[in-house]
Amino acid sequence: RFSGRMGEITSGGGTMLSFDVVSWTTLLDAQMPRNVVQPICAHNLYDAGCTITKASKAVTGTVSAVTSASLFTTNLTQADDYFDLGFILFTSGVNAGQQRTVRTFLNAGGSVQLVLPLPAPPTAGDAFTAYPGCNLLQATCSTKFANLIHFKGEPFVPAVETSV
Repeated sequence: RFSGRMGEITSGGGTMLSFDVVSWTTLLDAQMPRNVVQPICAHNLYDAGCTITKASKAVTGTVSAVTSASLFTTNLTQADDYFDLGFILFTSGVNAGQQRTVRTFLNAGGSVQLVLPLPAPPTAGDAFTAYPGCNLLQATCSTKFANLIHFKGEPFVPAVETSV
């Protein structure tokens, strides 16, 4: 005799059914609690909970000069770090259709550093669409996106080291 829960059905048909019996401890595999209390936002940028759409934040630009397949300057004029953790989607040139995550963006010269290099270095004049990224902090949600009402984090939870 076995005690447990019905697991995966392994075979069946007609009047016979075979299945695994798994231990009651499989109930412990569930992620608990359902909503984790954490200082960062539980939403992902551009998801339904965040409510910001990609189209509303899309910025078009062109490549000005190229250093490598992962570092180039653009005609973008946003503040430093505006596109950090966001992404760039090339719409023309040899990398058309390629999308990469932005590691750093510097306003001085519109410098863009990608996390992973493109298949080929872009050329001056290549067009792209850039989307800003989010570090999931309350200050970013408030100042960069003006979306504080949809922030789903608990920034005032004390760090584990300081709780008593």
